[in-house]
Amino acid sequence: MRRRTLLTTAATLAPQGIFPALAQSGAPPPQPPAGDRISRIMTSDMLQIRVAYLETITGPARRVLPRIGGRGQERIYRLDGCDLAALTPAKDVSGYRLRLSASCTFDMQRVVPNFRRAVRAHQLTFGMLAESFGTTFLPSCLIGCGNAADPVFSVFGESSRADDYVEVIGTAFDNNEQVAAAAYRLLGAAKRLMSEDDIMDGHFNCHPRYQQLALQAFRDVRIQEITLGFELGPEEARC
Repeated sequence: MRRRTLLTTAATLAPQGIFPALAQSGAPPPQPPAGDRISRIMTSDMLQIRVAYLETITGPARRVLPRIGGRGQERIYRLDGCDLAALTPAKDVSGYRLRLSASCTFDMQRVVPNFRRAVRAHQLTFGMLAESFGTTFLPSCLIGCGNAADPVFSVFGESSRADDYVEVIGTAFDNNEQVAAAAYRLLGAAKRLMSEDDIMDGHFNCHPRYQQLALQAFRDVRIQEITLGFELGPEEARC
């Protein structure tokens, strides 16, 4: 049964509606080293499992926090130098969030078997997610963001029925030149579509043309954090 709960009326784009198909890699990804707990966990078989079973691999959570923008809790783990959160609406695990690096990664096709590329998660870009799923771009803000935190740019996608409608959120933070340059290009394009007041109020998410421009601007931007699972329900996508 389809589990998606997407709280948005923003345009959802067909997988090939924005970018031409990117070149496909013929070589399979390297196999994870034996005992790599992240690669053991980040598979489709580890979704909707009991928390008690997960913690036979992870050990007890370092922290348990209320889940922001969703029901239940986030259980925070530090595994082999990697930051992993398990999303737990009750006693089961509905999803995972992982901060990515070359040593904190996994094979995307072990979670989404029909993902169009044999790629490790830390190599993902916004464009790669857009070519595999219908996607919605979810920025936290473009102007007037304040100093409390860096702006966050995310893309939301959902796999097909063949892959059990697993949802994916790829996120980049405005903390490097590549992200800052893409955000600057996007802001310039948004200003040609609407007023600065509308941009500050977040109305850009509701503009179909903005969605196309956003994914074009961020096409080659690397994903820094990934969330996978069910009923992720991105609040940021609401108009």
